[in-house]
Amino acid sequence: MKELALKNRVAARLKIVLLFLSIPMTLPQLALGGPLDGSCIVGNTPSATLLFPYFEVDLDNPEGKSTLISINNISTGPAVAKVVMWTDCHLPVLSFDIFLKGNEVATINLRDVIVQGSLLATSPDAAGQVAFPSCSTPLANPVLDGAARADLQAKLVGQPSPADALCYGSDREQSRVAIGFLTVDALNDCSTTIRFPDDEGYFVAGGNGLASNDNVLWGDYYLVDPSEDFAQGYEAVSVVADPDRFADSEIRSFYQVTDDERDDRVPLSSKLRTRFLNGGAFDGSTQFIIWAQRSPALIPFVCDVAAGSCPQATELVFGMDFYNQEAELTGTNLFSPPAFVGRYEVEELGAGTDFGFLDLNSTAPSDVGPPGAFLQRQAWMLQTSSASGRFSVGLTATRLDDLCKPDSGGE
Repeated sequence: MKELALKNRVAARLKIVLLFLSIPMTLPQLALGGPLDGSCIVGNTPSATLLFPYFEVDLDNPEGKSTLISINNISTGPAVAKVVMWTDCHLPVLSFDIFLKGNEVATINLRDVIVQGSLLATSPDAAGQVAFPSCSTPLANPVLDGAARADLQAKLVGQPSPADALCYGSDREQSRVAIGFLTVDALNDCSTTIRFPDDEGYFVAGGNGLASNDNVLWGDYYLVDPSEDFAQGYEAVSVVADPDRFADSEIRSFYQVTDDERDDRVPLSSKLRTRFLNGGAFDGSTQFIIWAQRSPALIPFVCDVAAGSCPQATELVFGMDFYNQEAELTGTNLFSPPAFVGRYEVEELGAGTDFGFLDLNSTAPSDVGPPGAFLQRQAWMLQTSSASGRFSVGLTATRLDDLCKPDSGGE
């Protein structure tokens, strides 16, 4: 019954997409991305926010999948950062602070956090205690005892939370692999309680909230699977704060899904391109990891109501165009994902060829404009290609549009 309900929702969503495609293109454009010309800075550069768009941790196998992250301070002075863990349904479930001395690198194995309940212990030096007066030595962070770990793990595999019996992630009871993503924000000071980006006062225009506009963070991460001898590495997504540009702008970052105070950060792209390999030396095929911006007003939900998916995630539509290496169209797919972040096998998506590239267009329904109108939804995409038991590689997709520069209608 769950699979039938999900198929019915996807079919209904695709009817809306087809209606949208039939609307004459003389209608006004609605916040569409413009040609990529470098007006948005999203790259491997110091930033005020880092997005780690995907993690996975096998909760039962110590030699199974895990994710290793590093958070680094580019400045010579001290810094404090807030790490927030989100489920694949885009709900925050844990936050903690880390202190970084000048040019310091902090590394975290997420298995230690989720399975062992061990948070990285950091302490401010003398300069840090002056710069961040609310910081304690060591930093005061949540205690993940047995009950807290059980609650966190249940939320990350889409099972009822022992605390409130609600669900926070998509149902993966059989796999017992925790999946989600992380954000890391530079702070103006330590926080004495658990704080999430939607909390009042977390973001205030001009960087005057808990989160700062200091572009001092950079990072990377590795998806590892010792049982398969696989590992892929990526740079964290750098989300730069630019208050001079965005103070009075309608442009929004992936955080800003309501009319709350601005976070002054640049948006990501919604159109992305990456290669895929499904044969030859890469007999392990290619997988796409896709992260998408959330919907407003997401809250924990009654388990089973979403038939194994995330509420509102299936409103997303990923338009997928597959091409071979001669740039000939070989397949198309309109795909409504079960979650805001996930991993997908290329052969399951109708590529129509073993070697080529994918163009992804991430959209979601608009609450304004003509019936069936869609808006671009910010996204990020990674590609992993592997040969079973031999080697694997990880690549970040290329951005094709710029949501800092609205489309002028194709001119």
